Order: sequence, then C-alpha cells, then structure tokens
Amino acid sequence: MHCNGKCYLAKQLKEQGQQEQQLPSHKREKFEVQAFFLPEQLTFTPTNFCNAVNYCDKDDTIKAVFLCSVFHPPTV
Repeated sequence: MHCNGKCYLAKQLKEQGQQEQQLPSHKREKFEVQAFFLPEQLTFTPTNFCNAVNYCDKDDTIKAVFLCSVFHPPTV
C-alpha cells in the first residue's frame, strides 16, 4: 500500500495529539480591577490652553547676536 506520506502525517498528528493531552492545562488567573472615580467633575475650557507662553520666539535675536560676537575665527 502506498500512502504517499499520509500514513506518516497521520502518525505524527496522533503523537502530537497525545503529547498535547499530557500537558497540563493553562490555568487562568483572576485579577481584580478597582475603578477610580474623582469626587469632582473636571471641566476643561479652551481658555485654559490659550494662555500658554511661547518661549521659543522670545530672545532668539539676542542669542544670535551674542553667539556671533563670541564665536568667530581667531584673528592673527
């Protein structure tokens, strides 16, 4: 009888099934999650975010002038 590898495959699948049955089943752990509630309702308004100061635009010209006057090629 020529099984063309089907007999071998069936044998391997049977062995695999037996090995899986011998393995202990995975135990599931139970985790308790506690809910967190704030006592007061927080409200955010757009005005809270509009008052931010942009520090990148300030003093850039002063830094540039200072750096140019200090860092230059040495004079002979």
